[in-house]
Order: sequence, then C-alpha cells, then structure tokens
Amino acid sequence: MKKIIDIVKKNWFFLLLVIPFVSICIVNRFQRNDTWFLLNCGRYVFGHGIPHVDPFTIHEGLNYVMQQWLTSVVFYGIFKVLGKYGLLYFTLLMSIVLMVLYYRLCYLVSKNKLLSILITAIVFYMSSIFIILRPQLFTYLLLIIEVICLEKYVVKSNWKYLIPLPFLSILLINFHASMWLFLFIFILPFMVEGIINLKKKSFRIKPLIIVSLIMFVCGFINPYGWNGITYIFKSYNIPEISELVEEMKSIQLDQKLGKYLIFSIFAIVLLLNYVKKNKLCLRHLFFIVGTALLAFMHYKCFVYFALFGLYSVPLLIKELKFDIKLNNKYFVSLIKGLTIGLSCLLVVTFVYTVYQLHKNYKFEESSQVKEVTDYIIDNYDKDEVILFVDYDYGGYTEYRGLKSYLDPRAELFSEKLNGKENILKEALILENATDDYYEKFLTRYNFTHLIVSSYLDNFIAYLKKSDDYVLEYEQSLGNNVGNVTINYLFVKKDISIKEK
Repeated sequence: MKKIIDIVKKNWFFLLLVIPFVSICIVNRFQRNDTWFLLNCGRYVFGHGIPHVDPFTIHEGLNYVMQQWLTSVVFYGIFKVLGKYGLLYFTLLMSIVLMVLYYRLCYLVSKNKLLSILITAIVFYMSSIFIILRPQLFTYLLLIIEVICLEKYVVKSNWKYLIPLPFLSILLINFHASMWLFLFIFILPFMVEGIINLKKKSFRIKPLIIVSLIMFVCGFINPYGWNGITYIFKSYNIPEISELVEEMKSIQLDQKLGKYLIFSIFAIVLLLNYVKKNKLCLRHLFFIVGTALLAFMHYKCFVYFALFGLYSVPLLIKELKFDIKLNNKYFVSLIKGLTIGLSCLLVVTFVYTVYQLHKNYKFEESSQVKEVTDYIIDNYDKDEVILFVDYDYGGYTEYRGLKSYLDPRAELFSEKLNGKENILKEALILENATDDYYEKFLTRYNFTHLIVSSYLDNFIAYLKKSDDYVLEYEQSLGNNVGNVTINYLFVKKDISIKEK
C-alpha cells in the first residue's frame, strides 16, 4: 500500500492542476457581460481618473462608487497590452495560483500531501464556474492568503504572520470593495476559538484584535473613503437586485451546486461522527457552518463554502484507518502502469484543451448585441444616440461608446446607492406593464433607439403599433438548448441615418 501511495504522491501535480484546470478552461470559452463594463471602467480611469458620478448611462448625476476600480484598471491594462488572449491567460494563470495556494492551505492544516491534493482537485472542480474574469479572482486570492496567515499564526503563535493582513485590507477595498467585510468575517472564527480556549493559551487574542483595528483603518485607503467601506451595506438586501441578478438568488437543491452542497455537508457529518479522537477545531466548525449558511442564502456564496468550508476536511480524512494489504508485485506494477498512463493522458488533455480554448475563444463575438450595436454605430451618430437596452447587454453597448439605460452594474441603479431614483424597479415593471406606462416611460426618456429582447413581448407589441418608432432591425440568437431570442431594434422616426 505504501508503494502505491508513493506512486500517486509523485504524480500529485496532475491531480492538482489538470482535472480542475480543464473544467476552468471549458467555462472560460467566452466572456461574460461583466467583462464589458469592467473594461469600460478601466479605460475611463486611465483616461479621466476615478469617477464619483456615473459617466456611462443616459441618467445624469447618479452618485457612483466604482467599487472594483483597481480590478478594472488591471483588466484593461492587460487587454490594452496583450489583447483578448492576455485576459484569457491571465484568468488561467490566476486559477493555477489559486489552486497552489489552496493546496498549501489544506496541507498546512492536515500535513498530508495526498489528501490536500485530492481536496484541492475536488473543490476547484466544483467551483470551476466561478473562476472567471471577474473581481472575485482577487477576492478568492486575498481571502485564501488571509486564512493561510491566520492558520500559521495559530500554529506558530507568532504575531509576525499577521503582518500581511493590513496590506490585504488595502488591496481588497480597492480590488473589490463589496467583499472587504469578509476579511473581518473570516477572522471571527479564530477570535471565538481563542476566547473559548483562553485558559489553554493556545494562541493570543490580543494580536488578532490589534491587527483587525489596523485593517479597519487601512480600509480608508481607497478613493471613496467611508463610502467604499460601507458599500456592502448599501448594496445588500435590495429586492430588485435579488430578483434580477441570478447569483444573488438562493441555491435550489435540484441544481448541481445544490447537490454538491448537500453531499458535502452529509460527508462532513459522517466524518465527524466516525472520527472520535481528533475532532475539528472550533474555527473549522465555524467555517463549515457559516459558509454553508452563506451558500444556501446566495448562489455566488457556494464558492466560499467550497474554499473555506472544506479546507479542513483532509484533517478528518487522514484519521480514517484502512487495513488493506496490497503488496502483490503484479498489482503494484499494474497500479504504476495505470498511473503513468493516466498521467500521459492528462498531459495530452491539458495541451489539447488549451489549444482548443485558444482556437475557439470568443471575446467580442460572444456579445449577444454585437450585431445590432454595429448596425447602430454604422448608421447613426453615436453621440446623439439615447439608447434603451436591458440589464444584460448595457455593459457592451456602453463599452462601444453608446450611453445606455441599464447595464450589469445593478447596484448603481438602486436609489440607496445612486442617491436619486430606483431605476431597477422602473425597469422590472416593463415586462408586464400597461400601454399607459410605456407611453409615460418613452416620453420621459425620449429614446432615439431601443434594443428590446423578445422576452419583453408586451413592450415590443406596444412599440410595433407606436406612431413614433419604427422597427428597423432584427437579430435572432440561438443557444445550446435550442431556444431562440430575438433582439428588436426600434428607431425614432425623426432620427436620420448619418451620411457615409
């Protein structure tokens, strides 16, 4: 059995990298809607500095906190220098860095390489759909580093391991301000364990309290000061966002992530019941319970359960004892041959997947409004365009220079953040509104162009019979399940096509 384990250990690199890496490659075949507003924001910061009033929409005077301004700058800088493939390979490189750091975290807790590799592969396979070009890449990175520092502090009881934490605070408040509070949430399990075990004097609480205070002060080192720190409180629990944004909805048990979540919790409960001598530390139990609750609340929080609820699992598994004697030389040779063969197969899979990803990588082509946006820009003066477009597509049209009604920055369109009006609520009514509402809506904004998707069938029916607008262009879009969406372009009748 020892020989078999040694063979697998020598091939840990493939288990750690290739299996989840291939899943991440598959997910990153095309860009998301968020990419466009992030690139647009980065380009604006490079050219004009950090804005405090929104410069991209048709709405005037909206208070704006560009809560991921540094992420936008990094993404646009990469795109400017290296193009779309620079963004692709940056995402893949970050995925490798995250996996290596996560492996180090698991090993720090369990001191077992093989089990740490196995959990890393499983966790990143389950979380692959979240490893995409978004600010969360930096959030996952900084939070993993934080927990590594905290675990080292507990093990070594040396305050020097806490020195990086204030710098993580500065980075996260600028890379992804809405997740800055998580730095403090993830310190809480360590503090609570330290307080409960105060008599044991396993590690001191005072350094954790001091570093938390320093981290809080460091949080003010951002372009928006207090508004950056309080961004999460203003952007959370907005009903319209919960209805509109898929990742803010709760996980359903019949979904794949729901099944992963239930299975993981069930497996942990069984392990805790089986392992009698070496129970989990309190901080690890708090992480499991706390992140599981977050995952049930919001779809996007599943990855935090996977990363921080499961990193202590190798500590439990290593206590399981198996009395298996497999010293037959033929069996060992078979295992060795299979391992080498699978390793070669994984190398081929790795190379082929990266090649196919590069060859078929869809960037701007993946935008579902590229065709109709090209038509508007080719035929009309974009500086005179007042464009209606829905939540999903506005990031791309704004990236192309068209001031738009909505884009994926959902929080911006809430009165709590923009300080003016609840635009999200107004937009959600459009799907089932009356003709009177449509008339007042169009009169208020005086749109010159409207890109309306087929799901807004009532709005489309009203525009088709309107005396003020004409249907000028249709774009049909299919998807991999056979559904068809049509984007209709309505243009105001008194808007003339530009001279070419």
